[in-house]
Amino acid sequence: MWRPARSAGRGHDPRRPPPPQRDLFDSTRRLPHTHVMDFGLQLAGIPASDMVALAQQAETSGFSAIYVPDHWAYEQRGGGLDDKALAWEATTILGALAGATTRVRIGALVLCNLFRHPGTTAQATTTLDHLSGGRVLLGLGSGWTRSEFEMMGAPFPDVQPRLRMLDESVRIIKALWTSERVTIDGEFYHLRDAISVPKPVQKPHPPVMLGGSGKGLLRIAAREADIVNVISDSGRAGTILPSEVAKLTDEGFRRKLDFVRSEARAAGRDPDAITLSSTIFIPMLADSAEAASNFATGLGGLFGLSETEVRRMPLALIGTADECVAELHRRGREWGVRHYILSGYGGAAPRASRAKFWRGRRRSALPAPPRSACANGCVPLRSSCGAFPAEGAFHANPDFHPCGHDHSGPGGSGRPGACFRPHRQLDRQVVVQGFRRYEVHER
Repeated sequence: MWRPARSAGRGHDPRRPPPPQRDLFDSTRRLPHTHVMDFGLQLAGIPASDMVALAQQAETSGFSAIYVPDHWAYEQRGGGLDDKALAWEATTILGALAGATTRVRIGALVLCNLFRHPGTTAQATTTLDHLSGGRVLLGLGSGWTRSEFEMMGAPFPDVQPRLRMLDESVRIIKALWTSERVTIDGEFYHLRDAISVPKPVQKPHPPVMLGGSGKGLLRIAAREADIVNVISDSGRAGTILPSEVAKLTDEGFRRKLDFVRSEARAAGRDPDAITLSSTIFIPMLADSAEAASNFATGLGGLFGLSETEVRRMPLALIGTADECVAELHRRGREWGVRHYILSGYGGAAPRASRAKFWRGRRRSALPAPPRSACANGCVPLRSSCGAFPAEGAFHANPDFHPCGHDHSGPGGSGRPGACFRPHRQLDRQVVVQGFRRYEVHER
C-alpha cells in the first residue's frame, strides 16, 4: 500500500507519472519526430584515471552525457566472466566524474536494481546531483547477467519478479525524492515514514532512464521513464544471445518504439514527452563504400542478416561519411530517436573523422574506423565496438575479422582470422565531436 506523507515543495504522488522534465532531454519543446539528436558516450573497462580524463575530453568535444556500466564483472565471449576486464563500482566512479566535469550529464547505463535498495539508489543519486550541480540522471535496469550473480552467490530471480521489483523501486525512488516522508507496504520493499534528506538539486527530480527490450520493461518505462534506452533482449535468458541481437533489426526496433508510444498513451502520457534512446555499439566510418560494404557483410554473417539489414540496425552505424549522414537523417526522420550513446568499452573506439563535409549550419564530426593492415580494407570488430558491456548488448567475437583473412603477421596472434589490432585508447582521440543535430558537418 502506497502512502506518501507530506509533500516537499512540488512533490508528486508516486502512483502517478511526474510532469515532463524541461532539461537536456526535454522533448516536449520539439515537434513530434523531430530530427534533433544529441550524443552520449559510455566508458568502461579502462583504468579509473583514464575514465576521468576521457570524460573531460568528451565534455570538451561536446558530448551531452557520459555513462558508466554497473556490473560486478563483465561477460566474455563464449560465456563466463572476464577476469581481465576492469569493473568499477558505478556510483563511486560517477562521483569522480562529477568532480572532474562541469557541463556534461553523468549517469549509469544502467544501475542494476538488484545491487541496491531503492533508498540507497535514491540517496546515491541525490548525492551525485549535488556534487555535479544538478547534472545527474538515473539510469536503472532490472539486472541481466546471471553469471555474475551466481559468482557472488546472490539471488537472481526470474525476469517477472525482477521487473516487478524494478517497477516498485522506481516509484519509491521518486517518492523519496519528492515527499517529506514515504510509507509503503509493497511486494518487495516496506518503508515506514521513510525520509531522504536532502532532496535532489533538479526539480521535481533528476531524469529517469530505463533500459531494456522486453515488453514488461518497456511497459514500465512508458509509464515511469523520461528516457527509454531500447536495446536487444537479455533479461529472460540472463545472458547475451546472438539470436536476440539479430532480432533488433530496423523493423524489430520500430515495433519496440511503437510499443513504448502506445503504452505511454495508455498510461495517459504524451509519447513525445519521452526521449527515445539507442546505443551504437558498432560505429564504423569507412574510407570507402567498398570497405563499409565488406564490414557490414561480414558482420551480417554473424547474425544471419543481409548487408542492408546490418546497416539499418540500431546497434550499428556503418558507412562512408555521406552514408552515415544519410542514415542518421533516416533514423531521425523515421524512428524519432533523439539520444544516441556510443559504446567505448575497453578504450576501443574509432577515431574522429578528419574529412570535411557540409550538411547545414551546425558543426560536428563523425567517427572514423581504426586503421587496419588488412589489404581488403576491413577492420577487426573488437577494435570498433569492444565487448559491449552495456545492458542488453552483444559480446562481439574478438577473433573475428570480417574478411576472414589470415592476419598472423607482425603484431598478430598467429591464428587465422584473428584480430591483430590492439584496443585503440580513447585518450588518443575522442570518438566523435559531440553531435548536437543530425545535420553533420566536417571540421
